[in-house]
This record gives sequence, C-alpha cells and structure tokens, in this order.
Amino acid sequence: MHHAWRRRLARILSLAVAAWLPALPALAAGPYQVVVNGTPVAGAKPFLRDGQLLSSTWPLARALGLTPHWDPGDRRVELSAPGHALALWQDSRTAFHNGTRLEAPGRPALLGGEIYVPTWFVAAQFGYPVTWDGQTMGIRTRPQAGAVQGDPLASPAFVFPFPQGAKYEPLQDNYGDPRSWSPDGQVSRRHEGIDILSPKGTPVVAAGSGKVVRIGWNEYGGWRLTVALDAAPGISLYYAHLNGYGPGLYEGARVKAGQLVGYVGNTGYGPEGTEGKFVPHLHVGLYRPDGTTLNPFPYLQRWESRKVVVSSEQ
Repeated sequence: MHHAWRRRLARILSLAVAAWLPALPALAAGPYQVVVNGTPVAGAKPFLRDGQLLSSTWPLARALGLTPHWDPGDRRVELSAPGHALALWQDSRTAFHNGTRLEAPGRPALLGGEIYVPTWFVAAQFGYPVTWDGQTMGIRTRPQAGAVQGDPLASPAFVFPFPQGAKYEPLQDNYGDPRSWSPDGQVSRRHEGIDILSPKGTPVVAAGSGKVVRIGWNEYGGWRLTVALDAAPGISLYYAHLNGYGPGLYEGARVKAGQLVGYVGNTGYGPEGTEGKFVPHLHVGLYRPDGTTLNPFPYLQRWESRKVVVSSEQ
C-alpha cells in the first residue's frame, strides 16, 4: 500500500511538471545540412520548424564570419559584423536589423542548451545569397568565379517595398513584357519594371534611402515617385500607379529605407486623375542615369526577406 501511494504521488507530480513546461516546437528531423562556400557547417544540426530551416547559432555564425551573443535574461540572440547588427528573440518573429524592425519567417528555438536561428533569414540580412533544394541550404559569403561583385542593390541597405503584414500576390518576373497602351496609340514598348498585384490602398515603403527627384503625375505611371538611391549611386527607384503619397514628400525631400511613401492604386494611362484602366498594383522600376533600366525582379526576391514594420505615426 505504501509503495502504491508513492507511485501515485510520483505520477501526479510528473503530470503537474509536464503541464507546467512549455510545449516543444513542432520539429521535422531529416537529412538536412547547411553548406557555406561549398563546405558543410559542422555542428549546425539543422532541422525544420514551421517550414523554416533552423541551425545552431554558434557554428552558423562562425561559418558566416559573424560575432554571436546570447542574452539569457532577455532571451535575445545577437549577430554582428562590421556595419551590421541583427537581434532576434527566442520563440518570436520580431527582429531588428540595424535598428529597423523586421518580421522573421521563423522563430529562434532554445533546445538542449543551444539557441537555433532561421538560417535563410540570417544569411539574407547580411547580404549573402541562399539556395535551397529541400535538403541542403547553400550560402555564399564570397562570390563564385565569374559572378558580379560588389552589386550595391544586393546589399542589406534595402528593404521590401511592402511592409510586414501587407497583402500582395507572389512575385512574377514580368520585366520586358509587351504593354498595350501609349499616348499616341502605338503599341511599341516593353515593360520597364516589375508589377506586384496588391489591393488598392496597401501601404508602400521606400526600398532604399535617398532623395526624391520626381513626384506627381505621369501619363504612363499615374501618381509616381522617383528616388535617387544613396546606397546605389546613379540608380533611381521608380514607383508608379500610386493611389496617394505618404506625408512630407516633395521634390528634394529625403526618405529613409522603410519609410511610408505611398499607397497602391491603379492610376495612369491618361491625363491627370485617370484610374481604373487596370487592376491595382505597384510598379517597381530601376533606372540608370542614361534612362536604361535594370530588371528589379532578382533584387525584389532578395529584399522580400526584409520587411519593415510601418508605425502608425508615419
């Protein structure tokens, strides 16, 4: 009887402890690996959580040339490199990169005394290209032979044109597609940017810091905005078909990456005030000083991992 009572008490205590402990995250073990510059990262112990590949912070940081720090009181992990500082919190999607608030696609996890971080997100914040085949995540901290080096538009100075929580259709590469409207009625032009379908009124933020060089109506682009980019000298960012502008904008004004600059609309293809000739979307263009264009698609793909939080004050 005495032993039976002890067994019953032990069972009650174990159930109480189990109820108190936080639930473990849903993990997907598998033959995953992280490879940096062609070399597997020893000790990364990657696993899938919520569709994101997480890796042990210290081995990943060493492979990427980053300095890690863990604050157990605040449950915060920090990763730094010259000119960059990234902070993430255990079991939270909130992140800060160089003081700008972002939403991470995955949540850091503390398991077995080690803190694990979302691998793709971390690499992207430091400007490193990432590949993923469902099993191996490849990261490059130095360019491959023949690759274009020092492309400023690929730097972490840029953010995605839509902020955290904004609704938009998946990115499509429609650069160079034929367009069927021109002021003289001649169909003789190609699409000079990327269209991202999004509901009318969706907030739009500056993808990079710079100076407003054009603002107002354009018969092609409707209410449009052009910003000469600080981090990519000679390149201008062009937004078109806006439904309105953010506060404090005028020709010559300075804007910061992540600043609210306008709202999605469907203006253009006619005299001032024309709208409704196509579905609401944001047109994103990149222009060189001679007026020629760059395809924004590969850059938008990079920037999509960096979405800012727009404050209610903007």
